[in-house]
Amino acid sequence: MLRDSDGSVVWDHDGKQQIMQSFFENLLGKKVTRTRNLNWPQIQPKTLQQIPGLELDREFTEGEIEQAVQSLPNEKAPGPDGFTNDFYKSCWPIIKHDVLSAF
Repeated sequence: MLRDSDGSVVWDHDGKQQIMQSFFENLLGKKVTRTRNLNWPQIQPKTLQQIPGLELDREFTEGEIEQAVQSLPNEKAPGPDGFTNDFYKSCWPIIKHDVLSAF
């Protein structure tokens, strides 16, 4: 059973469906028809390879990764594992190979 907005009890399937549909339409809103569309073929955005000076598809270097690790703020844990940035910095010689393999 469900109660509608007036407090009436509804037992039948169609009535419960209508209550639930009305509730979620009010909660989420109704589908709105767009008044404008983008003309994607006309936009023709540049691909990353066409932009000079950007090498976003190249691999990270060992120096870049090490510099990123060393620039992390101390006494902060970047993830839910609880390892602080101090751990990564002090244990870098030990964990370096594994971290580089991840990248």
